[in-house]
Amino acid sequence: MGELFDPTLLNPDWVYLALIVGLWIGITAIYIPGTGVPEVITLVTLGGAIFMLMQLPTNWIALLLIAIGVIAFLLAPFITPSWARFAPIGLIPQGIGSVFLFSDRWVSLPLVIIVLLIALLYHQFILIPIMRHQQKRRDDLKATMIGKMGRVVSALTPVGTVQIDGELWTARATDAIEADVMVTVTQQQGLELQVVKAKRHDPQD
Repeated sequence: MGELFDPTLLNPDWVYLALIVGLWIGITAIYIPGTGVPEVITLVTLGGAIFMLMQLPTNWIALLLIAIGVIAFLLAPFITPSWARFAPIGLIPQGIGSVFLFSDRWVSLPLVIIVLLIALLYHQFILIPIMRHQQKRRDDLKATMIGKMGRVVSALTPVGTVQIDGELWTARATDAIEADVMVTVTQQQGLELQVVKAKRHDPQD
């Protein structure tokens, strides 16, 4: 029986793009928590990319360098906001890994350069401003969260996610609370809320 999949048909440039897009969608999902759709897209894209890489003569050390380079964009801003300016250093291992990703063929050098440039611009001018805006909103809301009502987005068992005034928050409850149930904020510790099931007479702030 013949092979169901012919690796020779794989274009290294497309495999490389699938890998990078999957990694950066994953970074976006962490910077901008949402409905879970980016996370699903990340799993599908990266799963497909890994499958294709396994069919090719992949240099796994180079793949690790790419991952380290992309993860640098994730870790630096979250260690401390002032470190965000150091995140572009991750472009160095990402670029080296991109060039040597395959042992018997090359990813297009112009494509690698374009990808690195787009990654830098995307991080500096889209992700960082959005993250700072979200942090400012969280700081502004922090003093007024007690008593607010919201809806459970992902079940609290005991930790989950609630939506309050259009903003997603990590929340904790003493007793498990299923999704779509209304809750009231009783305490706040940093960016985590303590909530209880809302009572009928609680104000709809």
